[in-house]
This record gives sequence, C-alpha cells and structure tokens, in this order.
Amino acid sequence: MQLASFVNPDLVICKLPASSKKKLFETVAELISGQCSKLSANEIFDGLFARERLGSTSLGNGVAVPHCRIENPDTDCCAVVTLENPIGFDAPDNQPVDILIFLVVSGEACQDHLDRLAVIAKSFSDSDYKEKIQGAKTQENLKNLIFNNNE
Repeated sequence: MQLASFVNPDLVICKLPASSKKKLFETVAELISGQCSKLSANEIFDGLFARERLGSTSLGNGVAVPHCRIENPDTDCCAVVTLENPIGFDAPDNQPVDILIFLVVSGEACQDHLDRLAVIAKSFSDSDYKEKIQGAKTQENLKNLIFNNNE
C-alpha cells in the first residue's frame, strides 16, 4: 500500500493558513465533509479532536497524523495538508507541525486504519521525502510529490 492509494486528490492542500490546532481542525473538517458527503463537519471535527485529547498525534519532526474512526460504513477520507506557518501540536519532540495527514475511516476498519497509519509513518520517516513535501510551494507541486513521487 502506498500513500497515494488512499489520499483524496481533492484534499491535498498546500500552505494552508492556520492560527491554532482547533481552527485547523475546523477548516479541514469542513473540507473533508465536502468530499465525504455522508459526514458532517461537526462529526469529523468531534472525532478528530476526541482522538487528539487522548494524546498528540504528532509523529515528531514537523509531521502529525490527526485521525479517527467514525461509526459510518461509508467513511474513508484522507487529506494531506501543509501549513503556511508551523503550529504547536504538543509534539513529543516539542517541534511545531507543518505537515498533517488527516485520516478519517469507518469504525469497522480497524486493520485498514492501522495499515494506513503505518504507511504514513513509513512515508514520513524518509527525511528527503518529508523535506520535499515541506518545500512544496504550490498545490500542483504537492500533488505531484504525493501521486507521482517526483517534483
């Protein structure tokens, strides 16, 4: 499984302005609900924030993976977002975050959820790839890096 196999191309956002984690989650929940019509922005926000309250979803090194499972069989959305300016994220390494992979899956998709988290962690453990993603200046460039694995 590759990152490109489950990222929604319409949910690749480059250099999104965000002043706080809460505002960011609200904005991205709205964007995801626009693509996953069976879910409301409130459901998505609540799911993501409930998971975040259990502990930071930051992987460290500027990357976070806010994720949740929602009791809806048709739930399957993944967004990749880079931020205009890094924000605090209670990361284990105390580094601010500027790359986020938002993952919303069905409550029934336990193994699939774990598999996707593993793919994300592996993808962003490659420092060259992570730096290319961080350096993307346009949405088109970011999409090319994710879907074509080139610049």
